[in-house]
Amino acid sequence: LDLISDILDMSKIEAGKYELALEEFNIAKVIRMAIHMMEGRAVDKEIKINLDCKNENLKIVADRRAVMQMVLNLLSNAVKFSHRSGTVDITLKEGKDTLSITVKDQGIGIPANKLANITLPFEQAESHYSREYEGTGLGLSITKELSEIHGGNLSIESKLGAGTSVTIKLPYKAKK
Repeated sequence: LDLISDILDMSKIEAGKYELALEEFNIAKVIRMAIHMMEGRAVDKEIKINLDCKNENLKIVADRRAVMQMVLNLLSNAVKFSHRSGTVDITLKEGKDTLSITVKDQGIGIPANKLANITLPFEQAESHYSREYEGTGLGLSITKELSEIHGGNLSIESKLGAGTSVTIKLPYKAKK
């Protein structure tokens, strides 16, 4: 069902038919809920998820479901590609015009030659034959597109064997 949902979301995005349901909400609460939803997988791998949030009352105007999906996609990847007993750090940072949500792991990392294409639909860092990790290769693509629909962007920094840091920048008030 997750695969079907991802494919449908990607199809809507590519067709220009994805419509944001904008509302004001507390972004820290959404991030905390996403962390709670990922706790089971994290506990299975003995991974600790840390949140650094200076403003617990920060409100934004965005599509709550889409923001939750973006954060869950990043957390899911961070936990999936982290080493056992590792840590995943989430930082919520306020800027002048945008807020940043950064998810950083100390996992396997992404090869430099794959970084440019990793956000393309169905693209994955490892080849189809050598992949140890399950996934469709849609999570980062959907996250990038959803951030852009909100008027933001996604950036990735990674070092093979040392981990990955993915940052979503979103305006405080998205426009339809």
